[in-house]
Amino acid sequence: MRTNALVWSTIAAVFIPGIAAAQTVATFLGLFNICAGLMIVAAILIFVGGFVQYLVLLGLEKRTEGLKLMFWGVTILFVLVVLLGIINILQGPIFFIIGVFIILFLCFVAVLALAKAGKPSAAPPEH
Repeated sequence: MRTNALVWSTIAAVFIPGIAAAQTVATFLGLFNICAGLMIVAAILIFVGGFVQYLVLLGLEKRTEGLKLMFWGVTILFVLVVLLGIINILQGPIFFIIGVFIILFLCFVAVLALAKAGKPSAAPPEH
């Protein structure tokens, strides 16, 4: 428990002054991008550690643990990349954002139309 508090207090001591000094949203997002980059590196290292554990260690339990590490590494990597993509889209020009919403709306309408066309008609039962 003490180690957890020590780790969190160290992280807070390193990052909170930088966040408090951030005068603009762009500066804060720059700090976020740096932290996200470090987290991406950590996720890749977790995946590689799981892969090495899967290849090197023998036994079903150890291999299962390696697969779990690889799964969490890929999951964390996916979430971080999606978050960075959303932030980059929101930082873009307003016309790009409007265009994305229009494209998403058109895709939604197309999916609804295809779903409606794919429904079987109410045919009378054959005797």
